[in-house]
Amino acid sequence: MPVDLHYNEIASAIRRTVQDGRLLLADTDGTATIYAPTDGLTPGGIVSVSDDETTAERRTVEEILGPGEMRLDQALSGTYEVARNAMLRPLRQGEPDLQWVGQGPVELMPEPRLLSFPCAIVRGSTIEQPLAGGTNRSYTQEYRYLVYYLQRIAADEAADERVMDEAGVIFQRLMADRYLGGTCWYSQVVRVEPQSKAEDTLRARGMPVRVVEIEMMVRRAETV
Repeated sequence: MPVDLHYNEIASAIRRTVQDGRLLLADTDGTATIYAPTDGLTPGGIVSVSDDETTAERRTVEEILGPGEMRLDQALSGTYEVARNAMLRPLRQGEPDLQWVGQGPVELMPEPRLLSFPCAIVRGSTIEQPLAGGTNRSYTQEYRYLVYYLQRIAADEAADERVMDEAGVIFQRLMADRYLGGTCWYSQVVRVEPQSKAEDTLRARGMPVRVVEIEMMVRRAETV
């Protein structure tokens, strides 16, 4: 059997984790009932529901009906489908409300006028298969990813402190799920760069942003 790479699968899981996103368990059906993981959600909390093709809508959680079922205060206007990566995100006070999470090189970001902040970008760095890390029937794979948190520059002395507090929320989310939704057997943040070199690149393009860089190590075993 061939040995597979899981670059995009893991990158997608990191993107969801960065957003604190939960994939819907079923398509929305025009009612106020939503099927999605409910851990950490409470009545009165604000959530956002979106998919790859439909604009996000915000609603309030009215009641938790079970481990994977909740009722919102009103039905959603759009239709959100599992096949289009329908996702629910809690919106908690004091935490960054990411406007979007992209994938790829920071240098290829759209023009500033097309962007909304704060946002994040996930970029794969390296993929290694250590010689001593496998057996006759398996390979240990180690992936490295860079997660960039971007926020507009604010003109006050507390701005840097706020950016690091917000990046700290992203750090906590990444450290809370070591299995990244079941896509690996271990993951960990291994480095945080408070002022990424990507910040200089973007400022040179006229983008007044602060960029915090978070490096992740992800391991999984591939059986042949």
